[in-house]
Amino acid sequence: GSWEYEYYPHSLFCHHKEREGMHYIEGAYWSAEPDLPYLHKRKILMLVEDVWLLVDDIRCQGQHEALTQFILDKDVTYQDGKINQLRLWSEVDFDLEDTIISPKYNELERSSKLTKRQFFENQMLDYTIIAHESFEIIRHSVYQTDDREVENALAFEVKNDETDKLILLLSEDIRVGEKLCLVDGTKMRGKCLVYDKINERMIRLQC
Repeated sequence: GSWEYEYYPHSLFCHHKEREGMHYIEGAYWSAEPDLPYLHKRKILMLVEDVWLLVDDIRCQGQHEALTQFILDKDVTYQDGKINQLRLWSEVDFDLEDTIISPKYNELERSSKLTKRQFFENQMLDYTIIAHESFEIIRHSVYQTDDREVENALAFEVKNDETDKLILLLSEDIRVGEKLCLVDGTKMRGKCLVYDKINERMIRLQC
């Protein structure tokens, strides 16, 4: 028979924007469970250099545990924080667990998955960066130009021998004080921006 669900989330939106080979996707859904209403936003930023930033923003009143998992193909290996030549950056450590995947209809095979669990109260803002092991990833603080630190903001520097870029991602509109942000000495305005430090070029993917 067909799939059946006791509760199914309500999709709110899913937007995609592309500029100069960079992609930004943002989507959100609202849970339909009467005893556990929550809002989940996911943001994905993909750079030309095949660097992926995945952000999960969950709003749910009370204390909860969140589980994030990445299902792996059976032919890849995970060791020392790397999937083959790809490294994962996260504030929460990943665990490797056994799982079952279905590569074809009605066929099952053994594989593995990466999981991370974290407790939160009312809101969780979590990120995972996936990039080639040659990259260095540096997290930066975000300030308004009047020296207020911006809460729930994510800023990273992504660099190797060929590129050096700043990423800024805001989860909230700035309602008080200056609207201009300062990241590692660079002024940035918007909710999703990428600044090419080598070519001195700003790319805004969300205002």
